[in-house]
Amino acid sequence: MSFRSPDDFALLQAFRDAEFRVTLPDGGEVTVRIGEPTARLDGALLAARTRSYGIVTAFNPGAREHPEDENLRAQRDLEQRLAQAGHRSWPALNQAKDGTFPEPSRCVLGVSAEEAAALGRSFGQVAVVWGEVGQPPRLVGCAS
Repeated sequence: MSFRSPDDFALLQAFRDAEFRVTLPDGGEVTVRIGEPTARLDGALLAARTRSYGIVTAFNPGAREHPEDENLRAQRDLEQRLAQAGHRSWPALNQAKDGTFPEPSRCVLGVSAEEAAALGRSFGQVAVVWGEVGQPPRLVGCAS
């Protein structure tokens, strides 16, 4: 990821401090944090016969606040694109640690870091979360 200004570093820190809550098929929820292994998510991924995931949202492209109706429309487009491409995904919610700035997202199963970044880029995102079983999740920049 390319960060040059103090605002960029603040944004990077906000991403690193965020929580990514994934709703699992059993109805449970797991909180994913950058750099912290998540054994429960690993187990759910293995049960789903996959080893990797990307957490992607279409909300607030460019890390700038957008009107709710635009965000909801973009998120529906993301979900439709995933379905049309045959990607399995689970509901997720990105938010600050204090619960502010909630953004619906999808935990997309079986994607590479490059595929997750390309998907995020197509919706104007700055970064996505990517992880694989046995490894802590990481932030992946979407710039081409």
